[in-house]
Amino acid sequence: MRAKAVKTRRKMARLPKLLVALALIGCAVAAPFAARAAGRYVSSLPFFRVREVRVDGLKYVQKDDFISFIGDPRGGSILRYDMDETLKDAYTHPWIKEAVVRRDFPGTVRFELVERKPAAIAATASGHYLVDDKGFAVSEAAGGGWDFLPVIERPSTHGLRLLDEEDAKRMRKALRLLNVVRSEPGERLTGSVVVVGEDGAPYLKLNGAVVKVGLDGYQEKVKRLSEVMSDIQKRGKKPALIDLRFPGKVVVKEGRPAAAEQVKS
Repeated sequence: MRAKAVKTRRKMARLPKLLVALALIGCAVAAPFAARAAGRYVSSLPFFRVREVRVDGLKYVQKDDFISFIGDPRGGSILRYDMDETLKDAYTHPWIKEAVVRRDFPGTVRFELVERKPAAIAATASGHYLVDDKGFAVSEAAGGGWDFLPVIERPSTHGLRLLDEEDAKRMRKALRLLNVVRSEPGERLTGSVVVVGEDGAPYLKLNGAVVKVGLDGYQEKVKRLSEVMSDIQKRGKKPALIDLRFPGKVVVKEGRPAAAEQVKS
């Protein structure tokens, strides 16, 4: 009997510890549920509703159009606003180059944006497109007000795909050539037009001649072209083709260029 009484006392001594352990386990299990419930309650409070959207950095895109594009957060909880997903949406907008989104508590969402800047107009058979300095098409050149931009011809019936990397690669080469031509002093290259050929390589149209320049080395080639044009003007010639693709060599052909020569470089 005595041994049995001792065991009973020991069990009773361990009971408070067991109860404390069970209580701690219960709290650990219940805490996440309680936290979620509290979070849902707080985020549903009118105090944390989005009432205002501020957008800085827009020049070419209308504020309301941008908000509509990424989804208007007004009326929803600022605590539940998914900024990562919003940034992904913002970067799919053709005009947006850089974007930052912030929560200004209790009820304002703020965007800080950097737009792409149009560097040229790409004239295609299916319409004109605004192209930025990286060669990306950002929109169709609808309406007026873009006359100050240089024109790059691209005789394509498919137009340009917005923010398409393959199209941008071709346009970047054309922009490099355009910038070199525009920086060349004198008036011998005045009136020259940059064209993107069917193979993606740019070439020039100058005084009725097709000028092939290949894919690189534009600085040296344009300088050679300026010298060649000086000689051609002195001789009173009107070439149909000037080929500058070969190092230290200039090929000049008179007559009417073939259709393939007008498009391919």
